[in-house]
Amino acid sequence: MRRTPLLVALFLAALTLRPQLVGVGPLLPSIQSDLGVSHAVAGLLGTIPVLCMGLFAPPAPFLSGRIGSRQAIGAAVALIGVFGVGRALVPGALGVIALTVPIGIGMGLGNALLPVAVKEHFSDRPGFTTGVYTTGIVAGATIAAAIAVPLAHVAGGWRTPLLIMSAVSALLAALWLWLTRSEPAHVR
Repeated sequence: MRRTPLLVALFLAALTLRPQLVGVGPLLPSIQSDLGVSHAVAGLLGTIPVLCMGLFAPPAPFLSGRIGSRQAIGAAVALIGVFGVGRALVPGALGVIALTVPIGIGMGLGNALLPVAVKEHFSDRPGFTTGVYTTGIVAGATIAAAIAVPLAHVAGGWRTPLLIMSAVSALLAALWLWLTRSEPAHVR
């Protein structure tokens, strides 16, 4: 497999791993007011993904061994995108909280799977490649934090920034699969 598309794909997949967490923080007062929930309930939108990052990192290598890192990373990024879109559209607080769980699962899996892809494809340059996807994580977090509130003001609500971030994540899941399409089929 050519390595440049995979390097770009790693960066793009990493962009999706923080916006759903970092972008929610500045929007919490609006979310709390709109959904009519307490501080504690609104705080779950930040707590659940962090908890899932810890809980779902350990099974990531098993998943990668079963279906391959390409499919596993694609699934993780797709979880973030698809359930993020659902969370932005679902009307009630219970739905918003419930749909945060699969987003957190995708984040937890993705965080643990990117180093697996580095080891598989860039074992000769792990530091450089880790730097590339780490830059993607930081860039995604920075962009989300910078645009969340302005987008909410322009659109008149907290749902639009989350919808845009989620739609971009879903698009990046498809782009991941396209950029890595020449990767050999996984053998279990």
